[in-house]
Formats: sequence, structure tokens, C-alpha cells
Amino acid sequence: KLIPQQLQKDLLDALDNLNWPPKRHRRKVKAEHYLVIWRNKRNELHEKLHALTEQLMQWADHSWNYTHVAVTKNFCGSPHIDSMDSTFQHAVSLGRFTAGGELCVETEKADGSEICIIDTKNRIVRVDGRYVHWVKKRFGGDRYSLIFFNTNKLEEQGATPRREAVYKNWQPNSSR
Repeated sequence: KLIPQQLQKDLLDALDNLNWPPKRHRRKVKAEHYLVIWRNKRNELHEKLHALTEQLMQWADHSWNYTHVAVTKNFCGSPHIDSMDSTFQHAVSLGRFTAGGELCVETEKADGSEICIIDTKNRIVRVDGRYVHWVKKRFGGDRYSLIFFNTNKLEEQGATPRREAVYKNWQPNSSR
């Protein structure tokens, strides 16, 4: 699930040089910067990053219908549920952080819950944000995240019921 090295490099370069909006798109989110890219809307200030996120998803899951990409810098998240999501999401982190920054997802088991700790650094993973999840504290340099999600509520537009908190066996297109 490692992202190809050149694509990692290009994404990190675009993120390092991103013209972040002066106000975060979601003010209550604890992050140095927060931006939402709409997939099917022109993103004049962020065209390079938009093109690279499209390239990433073409490599990873070209048939999946996502509507937005949340882009963060140094996100520090407490346990939460993404209640507007209508299906699973794909998560990536990039940066020069030296430790921490893992995605934690609470799974529901018949005998209680379990926490899956997932290394997303330079990787793409499939999880369901409609389960409780958070990001562990990171150490060292900056950590960027790209969260690809869908808010369409109709099944023909990609909505799915909750199935798995973590898709452990999911592989990008190129690995199948």
C-alpha cells in the first residue's frame, strides 16, 4: 500500500508549497491548516494538488467515486466520527515527521471494541470514518494528511452501508 516514490515526492512538494487559505475550512478542527478540495469543482488556487490527488486515486482506486479531499497540516484529532460521510474513505499521510501520527480506528467486535493502529505515512489505506477514529500525536517535522471521502447519500452515487472499520485486505488497483 506504499504510494509510488515519485508520486510521494510530488505530493509532498505540492503540500510544502501549498497556498493555504487564510481561514481554515473547518475552524473547530485542531490543525495548523485545513483545506477541502471539491473533486468536481475548479480549484484555481490548488490545481497542482488537485491534479496530484486525482493521479493518486487513479493509481489506488480509479473506479471509486469520492466527492472531496480534506487536506491538513499537523492535524491533531481527538476521537470523532465523520457523520457526513456516506461510505468508506481513503487516508494518506506524508511529511517529515519522525514518529507517531498513526491513524487509530475503533472497531466493533461482539466481545467489545478493538483499536487498530494504522501507519499511513507514505501509504494509502481504506477505513470507514463513520467509526470512531483519531490521529496519534506526531513527533518531529510536519505531517500532512489527505482524506478522500464521499458525502453523496444515494447508493448510485457511491453511498454504502457500514461494513468494516478497517479494510485490512484492500489493495490499490496496481497491487491487484
